[in-house]
Amino acid sequence: MSLAQDRQRRRQLAEDYAARRRKFAPISEVEQQLKKLTHRLLRSEVAEAKAARRKASAATRAGSLAADLDLFTVNHG
Repeated sequence: MSLAQDRQRRRQLAEDYAARRRKFAPISEVEQQLKKLTHRLLRSEVAEAKAARRKASAATRAGSLAADLDLFTVNHG
């Protein structure tokens, strides 16, 4: 599932959980689904944040390498 679909499904499960809780119905199945989806969503968001940091770091390193090459060319060119 995509991150957006996971978020939508989590919202729906949270609403179902709240509705069943208000009615004092058995909630263990919905509660379990909600916990699993919440955990998966958090892992996805953490992975997304790590990927963004890696991409930013790679861009910084690439820019630094380009600057080093320019300096080398100026000094030894």
